[in-house]
Amino acid sequence: MRRSLVLALCLSASACGGAAATDSGPKTPAASSDSDPGFSSFAAQHGIDTLSGAGGPAVEVTADGLRFESLEKDKPVKLDGVPGEWPPFAKAATVVRGAPKSGLTIGLQYDDSKLYIGGEVKDPTFAAGRDHVSLLLAVPTPGGGYTTYDVGLFAGKPGETEGSVRYGARGTIPGAKIVEAPTSGGYTFEATVPFSALPEARTTKVGIHGAARYVKDEDEIATGPVDARRPAAMAWIPSESELSMIENLLTPKGLTKTAPSFETVADLTGDGQRERVAVFDHYLTICGAAYLGGTGFFFRDLGGELVRLEVRDATGRGKGDVVVRRRVSVGGSTREYLEVLSAVNNTDEPKLTFAHEISVRQSDHHIDNAVKLSRGEIEVSVEPATNWDVLSYKEPIANDVEPILFPWGAVRSQTYRWDGTRFAKGKEIAQKEQLPGGGTVELRGGIAWREAPLPEAQPPLRPVRELSWTAGGLHLRITAQGPWDDAALEAIAASIPIGSGA
Repeated sequence: MRRSLVLALCLSASACGGAAATDSGPKTPAASSDSDPGFSSFAAQHGIDTLSGAGGPAVEVTADGLRFESLEKDKPVKLDGVPGEWPPFAKAATVVRGAPKSGLTIGLQYDDSKLYIGGEVKDPTFAAGRDHVSLLLAVPTPGGGYTTYDVGLFAGKPGETEGSVRYGARGTIPGAKIVEAPTSGGYTFEATVPFSALPEARTTKVGIHGAARYVKDEDEIATGPVDARRPAAMAWIPSESELSMIENLLTPKGLTKTAPSFETVADLTGDGQRERVAVFDHYLTICGAAYLGGTGFFFRDLGGELVRLEVRDATGRGKGDVVVRRRVSVGGSTREYLEVLSAVNNTDEPKLTFAHEISVRQSDHHIDNAVKLSRGEIEVSVEPATNWDVLSYKEPIANDVEPILFPWGAVRSQTYRWDGTRFAKGKEIAQKEQLPGGGTVELRGGIAWREAPLPEAQPPLRPVRELSWTAGGLHLRITAQGPWDDAALEAIAASIPIGSGA
C-alpha cells in the first residue's frame, strides 16, 4: 500500500457564536441505479442486484481489514499465481456457516481498467470446480442505493483443469482470468476482472461494502458479515483516501463504529470518477479515488446539526455541488444556514461558494427565508414572521455570512448568480412592509419610520407620531403627541447619545 498523504481542511461559517450539537441528519435515500441504460436487464442475467442502502449497525472499520487499493504503476501484477509482490492480505476470520477448517487471506487492487484479486487458500482437500472463493462487492450508486456483484473464483488444478472466474456460480465473466499455484496446504492465486463486467465499480471506487469468503461444501468462512440484501451491514472496504480518513479522523474521534448519517456518491469534479460525500457524527467528509491525489481526504466540522444535505448541479457547471443546510445554537436561539461547497478541480479542497442565514428560531418565535435553487442561480426571499416584529426582535445580526432577510427590512428578495468562482449577489428587490398596528414603514437613513393611526376612541385633536430605530445594539422608539413634525423628531433622535455607557 502506498503511504497515505492527508489533505484535510476544516471550513466554518457560523453566525454569532455557533455551538456544536449532536447530529441527527437524514438517513440514506432510497435506491437508484440509472447510470447504465439497460443495466437492470444485464443484472438479472448475471446475478447482480440493485439494492437500497438499508442496513444494521455499522461494522467497525480498521486499516487491516479488506481494502481496495490502487495498483502502483511501477509494481504491476505479474499474474503468475504467486502474489509475493502484493500488499498485506486481509484474513477471513468470520464463520458464516458450518465448522470450517480451511482458511483464506485475500487482497484487492485496481488500475484504470481492471480489478485484481490475489490470495491464498489453506485447504489440503480442495476440490477443483466446486470449492471456491467468492467476492461480494456492494458498490454505491448516486441515488443512495447499492449495486452488488458476486464474483466466483474457481481455481483449477495445474496440468488437469483450468480455473474460471464466474458471475457467482453461473456463467463465465468475459475477459476475466485466474492463475493458481499449488502450495503444501492448498494454493495461491491471482485473478483479473475487467471493469466492463463491473460497470458501477468502473466509476465508483469509494464507499464500497462487501466481503470475501471461501465456500467448501456446507462450510463457509469470510472476511466479515455476508448479507447481499443489506449492503450497508457488510464491512466497508476502504480505498486509500478512505484509509487515510479512518486513520486520521475516524479513529482519533472514536467514530470507527459509527455509520454515516448521510452518504452518497457523485462526480464533483467532472472527471468521470465519483467521489463519496458522507457525514460521520457532525463531520462532513469527501473522498475519491482521484480526488486530492487519491490518498487525501477533505473534512469539515459542521459545528452543529445537519438538517439536510444533497448533491446537485447548483453552479450550472455540469458537476455535483454539495448543498448543506445546518443548524447551530446562538445564545437562546437556533440559526439555520444554507451553504454550497464546490470542488473546482481534483487537486484543491472544495470552496465555500455560498453561505446565507435562512432561519432564526426562539421558542414560538421564528423568521424564515424561502430559498429557490436552480442551475447557476439562488434566490432568497422573505416570508412572514411569527411572533416577531421590528420592535420585538432583539437577536444579534449575523456578520460572517449573508444575514437573514427581515419581513420589515428594506429587501424583499436577493438573487445570487454563479460568476465562475462563487455565487455573487445580483438582483435585489426592495420592499415597503406593513407593521403591527397598521401604518407603513420606510427606512430613512437606516431608521424605521412609522406614522401610526390614532385609536378610534381617542379624539383626533393632536396627531401621534412615532419614530423607531436601532443603534449601538439598542432598539429605540420615540412616541409624541402634539405639534411635532418629522424634522423635529429626527432632530431629537440625532441628539440622543448612543455609545459605550450610554
